[in-house]
Amino acid sequence: MALRNNTWKLNQWYDQDVAGNVSYSANTYQLWGWGNGGNGILGQNDTTQRSSPVQVGTESTWKTIGVGAIQGNMAMANKTDGTLWVWGYNLNGQLGLNQQGHAPGARSSPTQLPGTWGDALFTGTGWTIATKADGTLWAWGDGYGDGYTAQNNRTRYSSPVQIGSGTDWGTTRGKLAGAMAVKTNGELWGWGNNGYGKLGQNSAGTSYSSPIQIPGTTWSTLRTYDYGFSAVKTDGTLWVGGYNQYGKLGQNNTVNYSSPIQIPGSWKQLTGGSMRDFSGFINTDNELWMWGQNSYGFLGQNNTTVYSSPIQVPGSWDQVGFSRYSTMGIKTDGTAWVWGMNEFGNLGINSRTYYSSPIQIPGTDWDQPQGAEKQMFALLKN
Repeated sequence: MALRNNTWKLNQWYDQDVAGNVSYSANTYQLWGWGNGGNGILGQNDTTQRSSPVQVGTESTWKTIGVGAIQGNMAMANKTDGTLWVWGYNLNGQLGLNQQGHAPGARSSPTQLPGTWGDALFTGTGWTIATKADGTLWAWGDGYGDGYTAQNNRTRYSSPVQIGSGTDWGTTRGKLAGAMAVKTNGELWGWGNNGYGKLGQNSAGTSYSSPIQIPGTTWSTLRTYDYGFSAVKTDGTLWVGGYNQYGKLGQNNTVNYSSPIQIPGSWKQLTGGSMRDFSGFINTDNELWMWGQNSYGFLGQNNTTVYSSPIQVPGSWDQVGFSRYSTMGIKTDGTAWVWGMNEFGNLGINSRTYYSSPIQIPGTDWDQPQGAEKQMFALLKN
């Protein structure tokens, strides 16, 4: 294993290693998905719904997944050789294959996108952002309305277009109507819709079709949700902003915040994040804390009570990811646990039974849980 000093490891799950003397090996994985198969998002060359995990392809060289947008209905993942593969819905050209529309644009099996790509991948609702291996940032898909592709216009692009001219982009995230990205110098930038102040500009309503900086230069990693964001700084502090219905910003209120506000504690860099109405994060003690909407037991408390302040999910946790209706956590022993709504088989337990407390998915060495609207994906270490 190579030793790397005082650097951020961008090819690990959500960039969660802390800067310092860290040693690690380059793992390779199988890719698995389950839940609703609409638009071929499960990569099985069909649109069938699955209530148990099914492997995407036969490869064991996957490295990073990029799914997560509500109603995005597409997925992408890269391999250890730097190739990027896309599949699913393509009405707005969000697969980047220079095609768009229901047919022939959609793909129900992974299709390679030209180029050599990095590990910061994310899909929005009709658009996509990703970094290349050289540190440049690219976007494609729907640019209508709010300039989601950051080209200072409202144009739709069915092939990748570069955002700016920099080669210093690190992590990148997006959700409904907007995106954010962190540069390697610690700057945080956002663009697109600014409803509820989701871009951290101390204002709300103004859309930005080019990147605009959020104050500060010590940002490290981030997550975004439909109308807000969460980000961790290099000192381990966690900051949130935007829409706060159901108390999903963890402030013990339902007030929207158009500037970043801190959640007390020392947090991992950064495992967890938010979906539309609920949030969950893991602190440096491997404790999982969740808050917000809880209609289907999203928060793992064996109830459906709304919590506007953080409440702990028992166990020792390493990672957590969300679909719109469910949660998947990976414990420090590599086991995977799921809870929440299960109408589409999106808990992966071969049933449609809802669970408001964690239930285990068979297997160990799971990694990178990540959900779309009605689906869940994860990597399984070889």
